[in-house]
Amino acid sequence: MANKEESGTFSAEEQRLANDAQSAFLQSQYESCITILKRIQKNHPGDCKLMHNRAVVEFLKSGRTKPLDLKKVFNKVNKVSQQSHQDDEDHSDEVALIENSTLRYNQALLYYFLHQYGEAQSLLEPMAEIADPVPNIQNVLRLLVEVYLSNHESDKAYQLLSKIDDMLSKTVSATQPKQVSEVKDKSKGQKPPNKDLKSTHALVRVRCCLQMKSMKACKRELKSLANLESSSDLSTAALHMVSVFLKSNFEFLRGNFHKAYKLLGSSPPSPSLNAFWLHNGDSLQTMFYNNLGVIHFQLSKHALGAFYFAKALEENDKIISTNVSASGVTKKDNKHQHSSGGAKNVHTLSMNKKFELLYNTGIQLLFSGKPTAAFDCLIAAAQVFYRNPRLWLRLAECCIQACCSADKNEVNVPNSSNRKSKHQNTALYSAIGSGAHQKIIIHALSQTWAGGGNSVMPGPTLEFASVCLQNALTILAEAGLSGLGIIESRKNVKNNQTANTKHDVSVKCHPTGALFGQELSNLHTSILVNSAFVALSLGNNLMAHEYSKVLLQLPNISARHMYLGKMYSAEALVSLDRISDAIQHLSSDSVTEISDYKDSNSNKPVGSPSDGATPVHKPVGPTTTQCCFKSVRHAQACMLFNRAVAHSLRSEFEKAQKLMNQFASYVPQHDVPPAAILLAVYISLHIHGLQSAIKILQHNSLPSHMSPMIISNMQMTFRPQQPGSVVSSKPYASSVANSPIGTTSSGGSVSGGSTGSQSKSSTPQPHHSNPPSGSVTPERVVKPAQLSSKLDGGGSKTKRGRR
Repeated sequence: MANKEESGTFSAEEQRLANDAQSAFLQSQYESCITILKRIQKNHPGDCKLMHNRAVVEFLKSGRTKPLDLKKVFNKVNKVSQQSHQDDEDHSDEVALIENSTLRYNQALLYYFLHQYGEAQSLLEPMAEIADPVPNIQNVLRLLVEVYLSNHESDKAYQLLSKIDDMLSKTVSATQPKQVSEVKDKSKGQKPPNKDLKSTHALVRVRCCLQMKSMKACKRELKSLANLESSSDLSTAALHMVSVFLKSNFEFLRGNFHKAYKLLGSSPPSPSLNAFWLHNGDSLQTMFYNNLGVIHFQLSKHALGAFYFAKALEENDKIISTNVSASGVTKKDNKHQHSSGGAKNVHTLSMNKKFELLYNTGIQLLFSGKPTAAFDCLIAAAQVFYRNPRLWLRLAECCIQACCSADKNEVNVPNSSNRKSKHQNTALYSAIGSGAHQKIIIHALSQTWAGGGNSVMPGPTLEFASVCLQNALTILAEAGLSGLGIIESRKNVKNNQTANTKHDVSVKCHPTGALFGQELSNLHTSILVNSAFVALSLGNNLMAHEYSKVLLQLPNISARHMYLGKMYSAEALVSLDRISDAIQHLSSDSVTEISDYKDSNSNKPVGSPSDGATPVHKPVGPTTTQCCFKSVRHAQACMLFNRAVAHSLRSEFEKAQKLMNQFASYVPQHDVPPAAILLAVYISLHIHGLQSAIKILQHNSLPSHMSPMIISNMQMTFRPQQPGSVVSSKPYASSVANSPIGTTSSGGSVSGGSTGSQSKSSTPQPHHSNPPSGSVTPERVVKPAQLSSKLDGGGSKTKRGRR
């Protein structure tokens, strides 16, 4: 509450009333305080301090349940104050800042409780710069430290915390000479002052080191924290619980997930301890279940991870409902508050972690092969984290996986018992009529993706996936990743150039940390890959070619995405009748590796706060049941097949035949997809005639896989194959591995997305009824990002089919 005695315009009676109002405020007599303030305000209706004080008292009187009303009054007071200082030329900006320091602090504190950390930071930073003249500057700086940590700017938080420690040491040294022996005798047996502050600052330093991933400095701070546990005035059990959480997080970042689980699981929070932290605005039970869910996510135990996230959501809702019931707001008050934030007090709003938990749950469900449920969670989180490009990428992956899910009755990796029956059950043709009137009907390969969605209404459709990816690209473009800026920024990453250049950018991705350097490059690459696929699936071949063109121009991309970019570009060019240009992308000799992203140590933030950059222990993402290309030969075979399709479209059947023979040498007979059989039939029909094509259909295998004895003993007359149950046909490399839920993925090889942990999203491309049209596109695997207390770090992994 601001002090009104500083103003010279108040009479002696008004100053006495102001003192009475302050006494009533300190005694929590808010009704009496408001009555006195109204009397003073009659003579000073435009006084900013009176308006501020009355708003604060009314807010406290309401049980802190009207934060939006308080926010409106603060904004009004701020405008009046700015106008008054503009009219007064004698007041400088610094003087105005000092006079309004209480208003700015309270306004920033309200923004912090409402999770609007950017606005709070903009209010506190100017006061931190001038520091000394500002009243209660240490409270301002401590709040700014918490805001920096919430914004994942841990390097600034650590530097500011060091500044606060210096101020405390100077304050203590200034008061020590004034101490006399009598004072020392009185304080004998008591703990030294500022002991609680030392413990609190030690905890904050550990959090800073964890966010910076400075493992050496973090280990040192954890040791110093252990020494303070026994001498702190804080609750020993509370401090011990915080230490357990921090140590578990430390082991998590080092990749020791089992040890992190052991540390956290061995010390579950007790109800009394949880109640203690609820009083301070945090729910230990919610954080406990959330962290267990994150650990099991990294261990690829998706069922357990989903269970713990559900428990965290349940605990969060329980805390919120309990606090709302305890607030004692009547139905009349609740109705009045419907338009201004409801009956939840500001501490309840601060404790609410619903959207962060929905974000984590959505990522977990996506990895579990439940794209529709994941979409529902992530679209709810997008209401708050709409500036997160990685969230829009995840939503697009949910749409792709939901629309392009494979036939669940197929098995992706055949064993020795089903290799022969896998394609025998697939009827590639049927016959009608008899004798001279008999006709052979080639069955069109079934389409394994669903279209026809609406791009306006949110839903798991490819049309909405296109909107999500466009949102992600727009956010990156606003940050500077567009046009030539993309290529120049990526060159800086590749050449390990120092930061602070105009092309070095970072993008905030709340609720996770900001992305920069190689992680940001990987995210951008994943968005482009997904955009090219969605454009191809929706028939927008020109845009698909443009996305692939930009992707191939970027430096320092993974071999996997380079491969996918060439395949998608070739497919788009074939559809645009630019076959010569497409063939240039389909050189199997250029496929020498299919590796994932390389770890890049360039463009990292300043590592250790004290001893320079330290190695970052990056946790390994959850493993998948699906491998990313069984070998380089599989990727080369897929490209050979696509090139054979391109040559067939130009009626260069001799070249196409040679490519198919080479393709057959790369692929085992039991892995040959129906699309390759039909292409061989088409080529043989033009080169060798009808009978040779019929032989290939009869034996359902490529000519190179047929033994000479079988070919010579084949009857020249056609015997129609009885059509069995038609199973959705699968393109090349369908034996790569199991889909996320243990069923068959519909095609292609596997390739990968961005940095961090891995995800599984089945994303096959549409098939064409005409065998030689189109080209085969491999599956894509996109990896999510590194996680600490929240899931998702930077990238993605999506499984891709082909046409």
